[in-house]
Amino acid sequence: MSLDQGEEGVMAIEPTQQEPTEYCWCLVAVSGDCSSTGMSDKSECIVLLNEDGSAVWHQCIQDYLSKQLDITCLRARKGISTEDIESLEDIELANHHEKELSNLFDTLVKFGIFSHKYHRRTEWMLAAFDEGAQSSVFDKVEFRRLLSNVQN
Repeated sequence: MSLDQGEEGVMAIEPTQQEPTEYCWCLVAVSGDCSSTGMSDKSECIVLLNEDGSAVWHQCIQDYLSKQLDITCLRARKGISTEDIESLEDIELANHHEKELSNLFDTLVKFGIFSHKYHRRTEWMLAAFDEGAQSSVFDKVEFRRLLSNVQN
């Protein structure tokens, strides 16, 4: 693995072919640019472990995933496609959610969890990785490790 200097001086991570060797939590791309139906044939899987093996968790990860789900539920309730945010009757609420999601994304970039605009254009799920009992969500992924220690 190697580091690249990303936008705004954030250290970006390179893919690794190594899956985790211990139980851990991961962010798995399920749709959008970083998913297997996006710009690659493999979904990106961000392993939430520091280099030293310590777990990474921030409340903003939960907040980001919750906000993503709020937006998806709002779209489903209105019966519109995932891209058609402009057709929402309640456009102010949708814009509020999108702005909050963008702010949370910026925070996750600062923490080194996300590193580029394609991460923002991706829908993520939180999944547990356990070497002996893999879920099918990990069948077609490209694991990425955090290379700098992220403070919890």
